[in-house]
Amino acid sequence: MVTRPWEPHHPPPRTEPGVREFRYIRPPSLFGAGGPLAVEEFLKVTETILIVTCIAHVEWTDLMDVQLTDTARIWWTVEKTHLVRLISWETFTERFNWKYFPQSSRDELLRQFVKLKQRGRSVDEYEAEFSSLSRYAPHLVTDPTIRRHQFQKGLDKYIKFALASRALATHDVVLDVAREIESVQKWTASTSKKKSKGKGKEKSCYGASAIPEKNDEEIPALPLSEGEQEVLATRSGNEYHYK
Repeated sequence: MVTRPWEPHHPPPRTEPGVREFRYIRPPSLFGAGGPLAVEEFLKVTETILIVTCIAHVEWTDLMDVQLTDTARIWWTVEKTHLVRLISWETFTERFNWKYFPQSSRDELLRQFVKLKQRGRSVDEYEAEFSSLSRYAPHLVTDPTIRRHQFQKGLDKYIKFALASRALATHDVVLDVAREIESVQKWTASTSKKKSKGKGKEKSCYGASAIPEKNDEEIPALPLSEGEQEVLATRSGNEYHYK
């Protein structure tokens, strides 16, 4: 039996088990909104699933007819008419990024990275956004020294002041020390708050605080009617003790 090679404009038979597995995993869909980060995530997750399910590379683009919905599907349907078949995955991602993740969006994410500040968030929350946006500024994070400086300058002031006297070489070291400083700050604030609450509970019968700032505060001497003796009264709790 002689087998005839597939003609250039016809793809080979689709590997049905792989397609079924692809659908079973429930890959993400894109309807044309959500911003550039959502678009980038869609492509990354979809491509990972396509690789894991061992679907032939030539079939990847065809599956996008299903994964794109609403305005994104309408755009791709029209866009395909201007392209020569077979449409490679590289061509699809190039046109897709041009439409939904243009250079202007990448430039905006770069500006966000450069201006990124902690602004009262936890160190870990700040670091997560720093790492997420850093991929749009490879020239600022490839060099370890520049990456460390960029991360450190966005930290809250109290952390930067604590780091100023320390010679820390890498981003990871700065991150660890910043976490420690944040932890100490939280502990100090919590302890101070507990002390303040404890003082507020101790009131006199008249509603005013009965405990002075210093223990055993002396009050003016009280004269006795006999012996012309002076007494020294010291205050302890809500009682007066005479000597």
